[in-house]
Amino acid sequence: MSHPAMYYDRFFASISAGLLLTAFGAILLLVAAVWFSRRPEPFVGDRPPSLLRALSAVGFVLFLAGIAWQVVGYRNYIRW
Repeated sequence: MSHPAMYYDRFFASISAGLLLTAFGAILLLVAAVWFSRRPEPFVGDRPPSLLRALSAVGFVLFLAGIAWQVVGYRNYIRW
């Protein structure tokens, strides 16, 4: 009996790892959004805390890196 492609090591390294990276980035962005919405009303011109901006930046970079990993992995996994 044959296993689905997602159980092969090469498929996991190529595509599923990128999906997990994308999901982790999305979770970080959701945490940052909840934190931003739950904080007290800032004064006009106040910037968000540095940790919030860093969390948003890391989440955004991980999200984009995960998508890029999936695209490159899919391109390498499926030989044209």
